[in-house]
Amino acid sequence: MAMISIFLSFVPELHVWNDYVTIIGRFIPSFNLGHGLLSVNFSPIITALDFAQEANDAKEAGLPPPDYPETNFKATDDRIAGLDIVAMLYGSFAYVVAAIAMDYFLATPALYGWVLASIYGGKNKGENPSEDEDVREEEVRVKRVIEHKRPKGDEEDGDGDREEDAILVDNLTKIYRGGKKAVRGFSLGVPYGQCFGLLGINGAGKTTTLSILSGEVS
Repeated sequence: MAMISIFLSFVPELHVWNDYVTIIGRFIPSFNLGHGLLSVNFSPIITALDFAQEANDAKEAGLPPPDYPETNFKATDDRIAGLDIVAMLYGSFAYVVAAIAMDYFLATPALYGWVLASIYGGKNKGENPSEDEDVREEEVRVKRVIEHKRPKGDEEDGDGDREEDAILVDNLTKIYRGGKKAVRGFSLGVPYGQCFGLLGINGAGKTTTLSILSGEVS
């Protein structure tokens, strides 16, 4: 893309298209880097073309032709790599801020769920769209176990009643001082003899949940 922009800049009739390509490329750090390096490499050609354009404009205006520049444009000149350098400086700041904001957003289940609920809430009222289907099924199963309404003869097991759960958690919630909810309505049943793993993104409440189950946190 940077190479295309350089070649377009060599043809006066295509300068308008080059402007469009450059505007889009300014949002791409690799474009700014490549465009800047290529512009420095082609600075003698760019200097000559710029002089030819100025001489043509002077001729049409009936003015004497300008003197040919003694040296090529500097690398930091806006016609060479100056704008590329500025774009990379602004981009480095903007993309770092965007990465931090995205990481915070994805690591905050409450915020993530609120946004998804705002978008999809109208389609599934009463359900949290950020909650997986198997999570909702587990919540229902735990409720049935607690209320002694678990159906007998589970087809998945094929041998009558399922074994009792070694761990049974219903609507576990942990709120720290200051109102921060580390765990929000967590339900889980782990049967005897099952190897269980608790997975989740940063800040989902895994450590807090295990600390509560082990008695470290009340």
